[in-house]
Amino acid sequence: MKGGLRSRDSIAPVPTVVAERIRTLILAGELAAGERVNQDRVAAEHGVSHIPVREALCRLEAEGLVTFHPRRGFFVAKLSVEDALELGEMRSALESLAARLAMPRISASTLDAAEKNLDAADRTKSLLAWSETNWRFHRLLYAPCRRPRLLETLEGLWRAADRYLRVVWQEAGWQARSQKEHREILAAFRANDAARAATLIAEHVEAATTALVKVME
Repeated sequence: MKGGLRSRDSIAPVPTVVAERIRTLILAGELAAGERVNQDRVAAEHGVSHIPVREALCRLEAEGLVTFHPRRGFFVAKLSVEDALELGEMRSALESLAARLAMPRISASTLDAAEKNLDAADRTKSLLAWSETNWRFHRLLYAPCRRPRLLETLEGLWRAADRYLRVVWQEAGWQARSQKEHREILAAFRANDAARAATLIAEHVEAATTALVKVME
């Protein structure tokens, strides 16, 4: 972790900035699973006290990215098949629900924005950019559901699942398959077919989860 907080970082609360930087390092693999997060070093490198660092780590613990061990500190959470399966089960159920609730309220302009996002994903070569466009596509479809608790839960699930999904996305041909499924989901939204959209989303999540478990095992 390099560099202190710059002036533009002050726009966001310090714990938010620190959490985002640690999250990025974990997702990029620069902080490995099982590695201890040195709070003294994080605080020194960001030029802050231990209080915002601990708050940032508590946020990441809630996301499932780090775990806390009494008298030992925070460690990068290890990937596990059980966790991957639970995340997949929850995402499958809740994203299908969000799609059903959003369908009557979604606008043509939002669907157009979702399609443009897919086009952008086709052009990206960066796994980080792919991750961002992938979640942005799904969020555009679910946001009209007008269920803030549901959307907040889905956001947390996506953050927790991101490390797992990157394992699948690096598999040969998976991104192309994912994009094909995305366009099928979008077509169901354009056809105002809530049942088909929900089914496709559940199958989309379950297929990725199955592939992930196969790789992990």
